[in-house]
Amino acid sequence: MARLWIVSFLILFINATVSHGAQNCLDFDGSDQVDIDHDASLNMGTGGITIEAWIKTSADTPNGYWPRIVSKDRYGNGRGFNLFIAHNSNKIAFEIWYDGNWYGVWGYVVNDGNWHHVIGRRSGTRVSVFKDGSEIAMTYPGASSNINNSATLTLANSEAGGAFFTGKIDEVRIWNTARSIEDIERDMFKELDGTEPGLKAYFQFNESSGTVLPDLTSNGNDGTLTGMNPAEDWIGSVAPIATEITEDLLDVRGVWAGKTNNFSSIMTIRDLDISGEDRIVFGHSPDTLAFRSQNVPSGLMSRISRVWRIEKWGDLVGDVIFDISGYGSRNEYFRVLVDNDDDFSDATILTGLSTSSDFTVSNHSFMDTCYYTLALAGLDTMALEVELIAVDTVRVSWDLIAGATEFDLYRSLYPFFSASGTPWQTVVSPMNYVDSSDGVEDPDMNYYIIGRARNTTHTSSESNTVGDFEYDLP
Repeated sequence: MARLWIVSFLILFINATVSHGAQNCLDFDGSDQVDIDHDASLNMGTGGITIEAWIKTSADTPNGYWPRIVSKDRYGNGRGFNLFIAHNSNKIAFEIWYDGNWYGVWGYVVNDGNWHHVIGRRSGTRVSVFKDGSEIAMTYPGASSNINNSATLTLANSEAGGAFFTGKIDEVRIWNTARSIEDIERDMFKELDGTEPGLKAYFQFNESSGTVLPDLTSNGNDGTLTGMNPAEDWIGSVAPIATEITEDLLDVRGVWAGKTNNFSSIMTIRDLDISGEDRIVFGHSPDTLAFRSQNVPSGLMSRISRVWRIEKWGDLVGDVIFDISGYGSRNEYFRVLVDNDDDFSDATILTGLSTSSDFTVSNHSFMDTCYYTLALAGLDTMALEVELIAVDTVRVSWDLIAGATEFDLYRSLYPFFSASGTPWQTVVSPMNYVDSSDGVEDPDMNYYIIGRARNTTHTSSESNTVGDFEYDLP
C-alpha cells in the first residue's frame, strides 16, 4: 500500500507592460572615455576583485595596442588592475600590476560585433578572465599583492592615455570580492540594486543625456564623460538584460548571438538562427517541479507548478527542451504549455519528441513576454464515469491500454476523484493498485482502487468490463 500526498502551489505573477532592460549604453569611438575620481572605496588592497562589463566591439587590436575597458592603474608606482583587450589577438584580458610585475591572463576573442559579458577576477593568487560565463585562469604567487593606488578609474582608456576602446559598454560593476561563478551567472542578465555587499561602483548606463555617468552605490563614484558628445554617444542598448518582472525570477539566463543555448532549472533554450542583436532572456518561478491538476487546458491531466517567463528581441526560431529524467517512463504524454499569463487554462499546447531524458519542441517560434511550463496528457482510451452506488465501498474498473503503468492509471482517474463537488474531494486516503493476475477473468483488465471517503463508488461505463472489484474503506 502506498500513500499519496498531493500538494498544490499557487503561482502569482504581476502582468504588466514594461520596457525591456538594458535601456542605454555609451558608444565609444576610440578617442573618448569616462573618468571616475579616485576614492578610498576603490582601493582593492590584497583582497578579492571582480570587474564586470557588457561590451560590443568589432574593432581590431593591432600589435602594441591594449585598449582598456576598465582601468585603475598608475604607472608611476606600477600598481593597479586593467580589464582590456590584448594586442594583436582581440582577446579579453585581465591583469594585476605590482611594483612593475605583471600578473595577467587572456584567452577569448571578443571583437565579433556581438554583445559579450566580460569579467576580470582576482581570488588570492588566481587571476581569471571570463567571457559569457567561461573562464580561463592563471596562478601567480605575487598576484595577491597590495595594489592600492590613487589613480583615476577610467572606462574605455587608461589614466596614462593611449589605450582607447572602440565599441559599446554597458553595466559596469566593480567589486572588492572575488565573486563565485554561481553569483556571476545569477546576476549577469539582470540589473542590480546597488546595495549588494562588496559592490563598490555600479554603472547602469541608462541615462540619455548629460555628461555624468551615475554610480548607483552609496559610494558616489560618479563618472564624467570626457571627449564625448552626449547627443550622439548615449544610445540604445540591446545587451541581454531582463525586464523588472523577469529579473525578479530565479536562475535568470540569456541566449544571444555568441551564446546560442542556455538553461534555467530543467528548461533549456537552444536557438538555431540567433544573430546580430537578437536575444532571449528567461527565468523561472520559485515553485516546485511537482505536478498539479489546476489550471490546465481541456484534455490535459496536469502541469508542473514551476513556470518560466521568456522575453525575446527579434524573430527567433529554436528549440525548447525540458529535462524529464526525473519523471519516470511517462515521456509519451508530455506537452509544453505557452500562455500570455500564468493561468494556463487556455494555453497553447505544443507537442514534441521524447527520449528517456528530454522532451523537445523543435523549431518553435518564440513568443515575447510569455509563460511556459511542462504538462502531461491523459490516456485517451479510457471512458470513465463516476457513480455513487454503495456504502463504505469503492469500486473501480476500466480497459487498460498496452504499456500503461500504475502512475498512468492514477493520472487518468485523478480528475474524477478531485473534481469540484464530488463527495470524496476533501479526504486523501491510502492508494491501492490491484494487478490483473489477481483473479480477474480478463488479463487485459486491471483494477485501480483509491480510497477517498466513505459512501463513494467509482465504476466504468465500458461495455466489456468483467465483474467488479470491491474495496472496503477502512
